[in-house]
Amino acid sequence: MRIVATLESNEIIQLEKNPPNGTPVARNGQYMVPIAEGVKVAVEPNSFILPSGAPNSVVARNFAGLLVQFPQYENILFNPLIEGADMDDLDPAGVLNEGSPITASHISRFQFGRGTAGPLPTGNAANSVAVLPQNDAPGFGLERPGVLVTDTIDVGPLTGGVGAMEFAVYWYVYRFSTTNDVRSSFGATAGLNTPAVRQALEVDQEPSDFEVFISINDGANFFPVGRLIPIAFCNPGLLIRLAFKNTNPDFKYYLAHYGLLF
Repeated sequence: MRIVATLESNEIIQLEKNPPNGTPVARNGQYMVPIAEGVKVAVEPNSFILPSGAPNSVVARNFAGLLVQFPQYENILFNPLIEGADMDDLDPAGVLNEGSPITASHISRFQFGRGTAGPLPTGNAANSVAVLPQNDAPGFGLERPGVLVTDTIDVGPLTGGVGAMEFAVYWYVYRFSTTNDVRSSFGATAGLNTPAVRQALEVDQEPSDFEVFISINDGANFFPVGRLIPIAFCNPGLLIRLAFKNTNPDFKYYLAHYGLLF
């Protein structure tokens, strides 16, 4: 299930079932808030999206409902990736250091809006944060996967400063395609006047070319994690980071939102 809202005013305009994977749905001027599997969120005339941290926001209720499904955890922290302020939780200088010892390191390569650090105005378009396609240059050693690394997630205040040893990570991704805007009076396209249409496509949430990682030592080392599959460590972690990696050379994966349960 997903909630559809306007980009202009964040007004909820409809609630719909997820179409089959790969089915394009026009989303010009709109964005989607996916509801996690098994979670029920009632959408009523007075329902709202922002502020997303308000308890009655459909965003907060979605993540609260997700936490209820995992009684072994007491907390969930999430980023809805809707407002410019949400961009402050992403790290454009972050590095994905895979494994311990480190077997590979990848610099961040992703698109996102503008956070609150200034000096330019803050802004973001929901459903526009994306992990870029892999940049392939065979034989030149320049292969670069798309990588998005979050800023530090400090779980200390919610764990009495002790940290946590077990976590679960949730995310939701889409693909988007955009048709060409054509207005022509000559050649093969003579007489055409068709608008550009931005189309959303549901996808498998754990495709083979998209990986997610967690770090419990502020990015020194990252370890792969499955979607909502618990992962435990021998020592508690306080400073957590997540990383998302795209190895598909042809398209971006758009990250709708993510959450950390602990």
